Amino acid sequence: MKKYIFLRLLMLSFVGIPWWLNAQNYTTIQGRVIDASNHHPVAAASVQVKGTPIGIVTNGDGQFLLKIPDGFQQDSVRFSYVGFIPVSIGIRELVARSPKNIIRLHPAIYNLNDITILSGNAYDLVQSAFANTVKNYGKKPVQMTGFYREFIKKGNRYIAISEAVLNLVKASYSSFASDQAAILKGRGIVDHSQIDTLFMKFQGGITSALTLDVMKNPFIGGTPLNEIGAYYTFTYGMPEMIDNRLNYVVDFDQRPETRGEIMFRGKIYIDAKTEAVTRMEFNMNVENRPEASDLFILKKPHGVRVDVVSAHYEVNYKEERHRWYYNYASMEVKFKCKWPKHWFSSYFTVKGELAITDHSDNITPIPPHDRVKWNEIVSDKVTNFKNDNFWESYNVIEPEKPIDQVIKKIAKQLKREEIRAEKETEKK
Repeated sequence: MKKYIFLRLLMLSFVGIPWWLNAQNYTTIQGRVIDASNHHPVAAASVQVKGTPIGIVTNGDGQFLLKIPDGFQQDSVRFSYVGFIPVSIGIRELVARSPKNIIRLHPAIYNLNDITILSGNAYDLVQSAFANTVKNYGKKPVQMTGFYREFIKKGNRYIAISEAVLNLVKASYSSFASDQAAILKGRGIVDHSQIDTLFMKFQGGITSALTLDVMKNPFIGGTPLNEIGAYYTFTYGMPEMIDNRLNYVVDFDQRPETRGEIMFRGKIYIDAKTEAVTRMEFNMNVENRPEASDLFILKKPHGVRVDVVSAHYEVNYKEERHRWYYNYASMEVKFKCKWPKHWFSSYFTVKGELAITDHSDNITPIPPHDRVKWNEIVSDKVTNFKNDNFWESYNVIEPEKPIDQVIKKIAKQLKREEIRAEKETEKK
């Protein structure tokens, strides 16, 4: 059961923030990041003011919107993603072209002769990377600002969306202290017209995103580092370039003799120079495993069969001044639900993502009563979508087109209901 500590978490006060987050004067840059070789959008690409922690990631359509305080207008913005050559463009140039900026990232091409062949096997490299955690990620806690979004889809239709700007205290990597999170500002919406006999709620989404910090919670949760070789195989994959730095790629999967348990498979990206884990993407081996639903579902209506179709996770880190920082995490779980005596099944997708938009070494602990609890439901703690300028100067992940359309549609419904209620009150 120890290996499931992590899995269970994946179920369904304004203090210590850097000065520029309070800035009233800021410039907005907007555009889209695409693959120069095929013009496809690059999702989750990093968009960061060079030399600062100010940044965001692109959405699934490759779109971004970044708010930059006026004091940084002489700087440039760096665009990067795994396997591409990063691009830096001056802020003034980006402002002049907004919102029509098209950032083309070219695939990185490297000479295999320049790659140092490591001695030892892939398992040894993984052990070394985790052994260097404190050296690469630091002994001190970090105050962070982040943007969190979660949604639930039924088929291709969004039925619930929640968003929040978070105040975070990331605990030291040399301690067993837990990360702290508080909601600074949030909003949510539910499309009740799409709800029939079953409605899911996503429990503990913010905590789950923080738990995906595999350097704080190695190796994918409860499996002790000195035992992972007994559960997983590790082999070298093709190296990748991330931010113009060579990364070794280690593929892992659970051993054949452990197939009776539901574990993971995926890739670990390790910086060749520092041996820091820069990225990890992995799936839970839930395919064709009826018992997998017990790992995610707390309660379900009597008679409904729930199967887990897939479960995908990702976490990224960024280096700044020789220290690596937790930067982005996402989780996406797909379910199939079948009712008794019904011909057809319904498919649900639950996704949560957290992007760090800023950080500071000036720490102010979050009061216990303000902290997000591990089992809290974000949609129960945030307000309805109403104000177009709700986020003010905060940086957030741009909503993808379908999400944006749902938000606008339901916001109009809420406004009509509000006006109707006011008229009813006046009549009385």
